[in-house]
Parts: sequence; structure tokens; C-alpha cells
Amino acid sequence: MILDPPLPEGFSSLTEYVNSFLPAQIRMWGFVRAMKSFQARTACDSRVYEYLLPSYCLLPPAKTDPLAEQLDKVSPGWREVVKVPAEFVDAAPAIPEPKEGDPADPKSRGEFERRRGWRIDPDTLQRFRNMIAEYQGTHNFHNYTVGKPFKDATVKRYMKTLDVRDPAVYGDIEWISVRIHGQSFMLHQIRKMMSLAILATRTGTPPKIIPATFENKRVHIPKAPPLGLLLEQPQFKTYNDKAQKLPNHGAEPRELVDFSKYEDVMHKFKVEWIYERLRELELEQNTGSKDFTYLNTEGVIPETALQTLTSKKYILPGDKPAPADGDVDADMEAAEKALDSDDEDAALEGLSKEELEG
Repeated sequence: MILDPPLPEGFSSLTEYVNSFLPAQIRMWGFVRAMKSFQARTACDSRVYEYLLPSYCLLPPAKTDPLAEQLDKVSPGWREVVKVPAEFVDAAPAIPEPKEGDPADPKSRGEFERRRGWRIDPDTLQRFRNMIAEYQGTHNFHNYTVGKPFKDATVKRYMKTLDVRDPAVYGDIEWISVRIHGQSFMLHQIRKMMSLAILATRTGTPPKIIPATFENKRVHIPKAPPLGLLLEQPQFKTYNDKAQKLPNHGAEPRELVDFSKYEDVMHKFKVEWIYERLRELELEQNTGSKDFTYLNTEGVIPETALQTLTSKKYILPGDKPAPADGDVDADMEAAEKALDSDDEDAALEGLSKEELEG
């Protein structure tokens, strides 16, 4: 392998030369000489994802919102928990009377623009951080994917670290970056993790609701929009540890596969090509305004929110529904036919497009 070829005039490195042939949206950060046995897909032992969301996604529902009306019934006092952002939401100008045949649109009162100008308060940010922290460690994520029963060994996943970074303003919108380092992920897992954390923060639900979803109870957790989900970098710790220990026949120590030394240029690239695009799409589509359902200030999953694997949502195409009495063996038989996705990029035969990530 030629690592130091002669370069045309004007290029200081092979990386710079290779990038000159690539479109600006695709970059090569660097390269290392690896052992012959190295295979990037199999040597990757964990992954770091980032989920970027506008901070106004954490605003509570307005008092006229159906979700707020539901919370008023099942969880009195929830507005006291989210008092500061609730005051901002409720201060919205009244919706003008619609013309005949023309329903009132929040855009007509500039509500989208007003919310984009909101800056998260310290209490709301801390509550969101407390929610995200509940995911750290090894847990049963059967409620965070499709068709997996509680007893399936593959639903236990190890989240190494989770970090909610300080908000940053790009354009006119304040964004919050959540960095998730996990051993592996299942289909939809991160989007559902983010959805529940956002929903719980918005509704004044305590963090203990998240551990409750790791128990043997089937609940429906909606997916957060895919727009902000980004695979930031794969990790090769096991390979790097092995490379450091093996002799290199008197040559220089083996180089490690390590993306951290490129973090500065990677961040600059993300701001220019990813964050800016997210901002444009958010302004165009208002994706952060999507609402979710349920929860309460007790942090308890009510019986009415529970589902079984015999629910229509959890029966895959071609499966036979279990008997109406909820026979456990039939539930398990249906579950065994469900997808076996180790990572979010798995090809899943028999699933509809709606069930696939993104």
C-alpha cells in the first residue's frame, strides 16, 4: 500500500488530493495502515450517533391542545412542573377567526416563527438531561423496536454514554445535540428513545417513566422524526487494543483507527453541510412541531396504555393473530417471526415501508 505517493503541485497530503475528486458533501478525513485481518464492518464494536432537535420541541402543549386537555384530566398539576415554558406557549396570540372553508392555521399568527425564537430555560434543559441519563447502561429495549417480545435476548442493549450538549444557535433556531454511544442498536431504537424523552419532558413526567418501559409491559412509543438522526462515528476499541499489543516487526507502533483526532474538521463539516440543511428543512417543513401522546406526572404507565403482541400493530405480514384470550405461547410464536435487526441498516423482509427507519 502506497501511503506517501508523489502529489501534484498544490496538494500537501494524500487526503487533500483525494478530496479534490469528491463532491463537497463527501469528505475523507484521513487513513491508517491496518492489519490484513481488519474488516470495518465486523471490527466495529460500538457506534456513536447524534440526534439534533430544535429546543422548542421541548415546549409543552398549549392549553387548547388535545394533549393538554388529556393531561388536565389524567395528570392534574402537570402545568406546575413545566411552568416557565408553559407560560411562553400560552402567551401566543389568539388564533384569528377563520374564513369560511379556510381552517385557522398557526402560520397565520406567526406561531412557528415565535417558537423558533424561544431559548430553553435551565430547568427544562436539566429535566431533559435527566430523562436521557436513564438510558445509560444495559436495559431491555423491547418497547423501542418492532415486534420483539420481552424475553427475546436480542432486545438487551448496552448504552455506554449519553451526553446532552449545551444548546447552540444555528440560523434563528436554537438546537440541542444528544450524543449516544451504544454497543449496538435496533430498528427505530434511537428515534423511540428520543421521542419518549422529549414527550416526558414536555408533559412534566418524571424520569422514572423510562425505566418502567424496560419492564415486561408492552407500550406504544412513537418515533421521533428521522431528520435529526446522524451516525457520527463507528468505534474500533477491540481492534485498537489488539493492534497496540501485537508486535509490528520492528517498525513504528501500529496506527489506531480513531476518529477523535478529526473532531474539529468533522464538526465544521456538520455545521456547514448537515446542520444548515436541517435548519432549512425545519423552516420548510416544521418537523419539530409534531406532537406525541400520553404520560403523567406520576411516572407510571397506566393499564390503558398497555398493548400486547396480539395487537394489530405488532403482527407482521403473514403472521396469524393469537387467540383473543391473549395466549402466551401464541404471542411468543408470533414474536419469533418478527424481525431480527442488530443494526438500523438491516434489510427486513416482509416489513412495510412504514416500519423501516426513516
